[in-house]
Amino acid sequence: MAIPIRNPIIVASCTGVALAILGLQLPSPVASPLRTVGAAAIPTALFALGMSLNTQERPDASGRTERLSLVGLKVIVQPLVAFLLGVLLLGAEREALLAPVLCSGLPSAQNTYIYAAEYQLNTDLARDAVLLSTLLSMVSLSLIVYLLS
Repeated sequence: MAIPIRNPIIVASCTGVALAILGLQLPSPVASPLRTVGAAAIPTALFALGMSLNTQERPDASGRTERLSLVGLKVIVQPLVAFLLGVLLLGAEREALLAPVLCSGLPSAQNTYIYAAEYQLNTDLARDAVLLSTLLSMVSLSLIVYLLS
């Protein structure tokens, strides 16, 4: 079977889009438990990420370089690209740039870690990228707001 058809995220997204296009709503007995599970998704992801932080392993020099590169791309380069695209392609002013640049500078999502765990990839790298980008984004997001407000 094709991988996209087996991926519950893709199936759920397509189902939601189809229901929205058709103007259909799920009955309350079906929708209520789904809302409860949906509300638990972020706390569950944070809990899994927090559990992964309990490690004694430290990355070697190449591992640190890889982590810092990923975090630098997310926290510095991505907002800069959003800013440049907004200015050069769209001719947007500072106020109009604030939301897209700010959103592009948000830290790596916990989904990064969840997907790495699900697909048995390097969870240490994903975990560190989420943690470091979250810590550094406090400074970068403040700077973005200061410069574009």
